[in-house]
Amino acid sequence: MKRHHPWLSWPQLREGPMQLACHLCDTLQAAPRLREGDGAYCCVCGEKLYRNRPHSLAHATGFSSAASSSWCWRTCFPS
Repeated sequence: MKRHHPWLSWPQLREGPMQLACHLCDTLQAAPRLREGDGAYCCVCGEKLYRNRPHSLAHATGFSSAASSSWCWRTCFPS
């Protein structure tokens, strides 16, 4: 049974080949599987297509919750 994890980094690669279009030159090319922190670049213009950023949603959620708790603390107890 396969599970769908929406918090995984983009693009979520499936079993079959996946293709991406470059947003700068519109070249259609195959999306390679990337290791953590690696990026994929267009073979024609060299523009960055995407980057594998593991746990990016977890980092953003942590920073947001820290900022909101700090804001609440400063609002409830002004100096």
